[in-house]
Amino acid sequence: MPRRAPTPKRTAPRPTPPSRRKPLVPLSAVRAYLVAQAEVVAPEDIRTLLTQVDTIRRKAKLDMVQHPRFHRQVDVALELLVDHTAGECPQIPLYTVSLLAAALFYFIEPMDLIPDFIPRIGLTDDALMLELACQLGAAGLDRYCTFKSIATDGVFGKPGATARRRS
Repeated sequence: MPRRAPTPKRTAPRPTPPSRRKPLVPLSAVRAYLVAQAEVVAPEDIRTLLTQVDTIRRKAKLDMVQHPRFHRQVDVALELLVDHTAGECPQIPLYTVSLLAAALFYFIEPMDLIPDFIPRIGLTDDALMLELACQLGAAGLDRYCTFKSIATDGVFGKPGATARRRS
């Protein structure tokens, strides 16, 4: 009886590397959601948001290690919203104001795309939302930082990318 050729071993397919996987939620969908939420922000909504400043700052501090820029962006966004509500910066486009407010509303909501109670990744989507708000409203945010002589370190893009000291 002739010997059979050995059957080749079947190996499990290799998993796709993370860099080649399609995201579950495309960035364009996140951006569209943020813009849609910003379009419905009213002045009274911002005043309501500002009643939670201490809670927002405390929650942002918890995520300083995972998303170091996030805390800085929250501080600048809150400062801009406080000044806007007080009428101290009328030259800032309402588009920028509403984008930042929408991102902060998203941040204070614990049950969002990635629920906030999940350790180490729960605030990742919140950081992304605020990062997008800062990018989309960059012109107004930059104008505000210039007006208030605020350093933009850690506010835009990669740390130090557009950082400069206002004087």
